[in-house]
Amino acid sequence: MFIIQSIKDFFPVESLIGSVWEWRYANGPICSTDFRFSETGIIEGFYSENERTWSLTDDGLKIFRGDGTLMWNFQILEKKNGKVFFRDFAKPDEFKDQCFYLTQIGKLQKESETSEKEEGVRLVVWDLDDTFWEGTLSEGEIKPRLDTLHMVRELNNRGIVSAICSKNTYKDTREFLERMGVWNDFVFARISWNPKGPQVKDIVEKIQLRPESVLFIDDNLMNINEVKVAVPGIRVAEPDIIKNWQSNPIFAGKPDLKHKRLKSYRILEAKQNDKEEVGGDNEQFLRACLESHG
Repeated sequence: MFIIQSIKDFFPVESLIGSVWEWRYANGPICSTDFRFSETGIIEGFYSENERTWSLTDDGLKIFRGDGTLMWNFQILEKKNGKVFFRDFAKPDEFKDQCFYLTQIGKLQKESETSEKEEGVRLVVWDLDDTFWEGTLSEGEIKPRLDTLHMVRELNNRGIVSAICSKNTYKDTREFLERMGVWNDFVFARISWNPKGPQVKDIVEKIQLRPESVLFIDDNLMNINEVKVAVPGIRVAEPDIIKNWQSNPIFAGKPDLKHKRLKSYRILEAKQNDKEEVGGDNEQFLRACLESHG
């Protein structure tokens, strides 16, 4: 470990902007693996009122709260096992015991590089049992997974929404997801004991996306094959895709910290539900609603 006189000289702003960072508590959980410093001075890939803007000066890497208060002033730069990271204690008195690491984990991939290689995903349809969480809800043995919870929320920050297709009882499943605080991070939940093929097909049709831009994740190969037949062109994957999803270019998305796309699909879902109840054709209006939000 070593202390440098000028971080700006040792670590230029271009390197800061051109990297993806891991943001985590010291000796604690990871908060984001997509922490980014935008050219406009905004923190991207992680949404918190405590970390909203940044600047790099001779006396440190400064991160500010939403109200402009200095939250962090990283002055220690370390190199360990080929990685570069900063470490600091929070500046406000109410957070003074909090210590965070900011670790450089890779180069920021340009959007043009992603589009040339592979079309990005715009919707992820999740199985729940033994995929989104560990265990089977109907058997009463459930253990939430922090990595999938983080993934769903990070995807929303990138404009990639998540839906559910699960063989479970709707009431029990919704209550459990609400207790986890994640129910509102999903749209178009299909939770029943019906076959998954028709249910995923219904989601794709209702959400009005090309199958090629939809990914279905399930631990059961029978369900995966059933969905592939019901929705030709859809992407499918087993849960092992979750492990290194941050480095997978199909999940690049576009910054959407205000969750405009998630909100748009909630409107779409509500309109589709109304349509089923009262009848009528409002597809043109709904499509225009989505397009107006990018």
